[in-house]
Amino acid sequence: MKYPEWKRQLWRGLRTAVSVAVAQTALLKPDWTDPGVAVKALATSFVSGFLVALGMWVRDRFAGKDQTALIQKLPI
Repeated sequence: MKYPEWKRQLWRGLRTAVSVAVAQTALLKPDWTDPGVAVKALATSFVSGFLVALGMWVRDRFAGKDQTALIQKLPI
């Protein structure tokens, strides 16, 4: 079964956004006792994650071919 392209792109974007948000939130170590600071930290992290996902989409859309196909296999 082959998934539609829009589902692949959506999953890829969500996966990238969440992983960047988790990593950035872990590095920032916001003050979780203050709800305002916690919400701002999470929102900023997710926005930066979606920007990374958007950049990947633009690269794949306008570069002509999928850049992940250029990764070389390990000669094992």
